[in-house]
Amino acid sequence: MAGKQKGQNQIFRRGIETRKSPATVLGLIQPATNTGCISMKIHNQNNSTELLAYHTAEQFMNIDFPERSFLLDPLIPEQSLSMIHAQRGIGKTYFALEMACAVASGTEFLKWSAPIPQTVAYFDAELPSTEFYRRLSKSGITEEGKKNLIIVSQEHQKTGMPDLSTKHGQDKCLDLLRKVNLVVFDNLSSLIRTGDENSAEDQHLFIEFLLQLRRQGISVILIHHSGKTGQQRGTSRREDLLDLVLALKPSPLGSSTGASFEVHFEKHRHLFGKVIEPFTAQLSPDGTWSMPTTESVARRSYRPLYEQGLTDADIATKTGKHRSTVKRALDSMVATGSLKPLPHDTKRLQLVP
Repeated sequence: MAGKQKGQNQIFRRGIETRKSPATVLGLIQPATNTGCISMKIHNQNNSTELLAYHTAEQFMNIDFPERSFLLDPLIPEQSLSMIHAQRGIGKTYFALEMACAVASGTEFLKWSAPIPQTVAYFDAELPSTEFYRRLSKSGITEEGKKNLIIVSQEHQKTGMPDLSTKHGQDKCLDLLRKVNLVVFDNLSSLIRTGDENSAEDQHLFIEFLLQLRRQGISVILIHHSGKTGQQRGTSRREDLLDLVLALKPSPLGSSTGASFEVHFEKHRHLFGKVIEPFTAQLSPDGTWSMPTTESVARRSYRPLYEQGLTDADIATKTGKHRSTVKRALDSMVATGSLKPLPHDTKRLQLVP
């Protein structure tokens, strides 16, 4: 054994002296494949041979990669990993379900549009079937979308929903997932039941599962709860591999007539500019979605407080907004004639048209 180790050390030293990699000296480089990819033999702990594939930059740049298409343009590209998180009761399932229906139907949802209908799997691990049916019946799903949307409901599983933090639970899903373009897991708390969600090590198997799905061409949307800090709950390592993270936050409009929240882009690898500006989304009782403008939000939330005599700072504190946001909204309303400034508000009196 000592002689063999000494021989290997000599080979590695000779590789350094000749400026060649040890793998080249040992003859471990495999012939290039038709994609220009090179493989190198490596040994794992079980002493079984695996192949590590790699390219030179020249080879990599000569690969004819297909143009990346979108499931929901420009929000959800193919082979993407996304997360939507919010506090309980905000409306994240309404939001995610409508997104899934748009992709399955090839229709629009809020600011985004699905170019063509795609096959979608929706894992609902919380709602009773009757409630899920009620929400689905009020969605914008089309007849074609009903054929493309596959629903995995917890009420119809004999042994419960699969635990995606275990190999057994993951394998249980793979046969179905190979048939879809997009899968929505709603939600992580119910579908990841083994280990500590705050432990990066305990989440390792699930993270590898997500990467496996992406390699197979499947896009994933994870639905999750927000933590006390407002960020997604649990280990941040789970967020490292994601392409997109959306946070749904309470809207000043409230939700007395339906779901209403602000959509914030916390991570956005492929999006830039105005498309990542926060906006308000509102769901009416009849299932209609809308995007109230900043001024309409201000009229319904800031205006009554201003007319009660509250200062901009007080309104900002009461609504959870930045003071400058409140000021700009009220100034705009005065300048357009939709708000009459109070007598003591001398600065805004000057803005009256």
